[in-house]
Amino acid sequence: MDKLILITDLHITSAGDQIIGLDPATRLTQVLDAATTDHPDAQAIVMMGDLTHHGRIDQYRRLKQLLDRYDLPKIAMLGNHDRRDAFFLCSKMRRATTRALCNPSRTSPTTGSSPSIP
Repeated sequence: MDKLILITDLHITSAGDQIIGLDPATRLTQVLDAATTDHPDAQAIVMMGDLTHHGRIDQYRRLKQLLDRYDLPKIAMLGNHDRRDAFFLCSKMRRATTRALCNPSRTSPTTGSSPSIP
């Protein structure tokens, strides 16, 4: 049986920003360090939205930089705080071993259309 590391509601913020006095990136690093140490046989990291707090490109890049430390495939599902256009514009995020499973009813705030998943 395959083992997955499942994480929800990451809410990664821009560098220096906090939520209720906490840095979500620091907390995510602590969780992933513990999970990968305790479960070295995990097959992938599955992240369920909200990946970021405001759907900004710098927040996706910060998340990608944090995830690069872990040598596992990543599967990302976007949530209501996420923005597909910003997620896909962050090309380095796309080139990671990341797939996006997006809500097809979500539309782009800039174009009003639903971008296709490559």
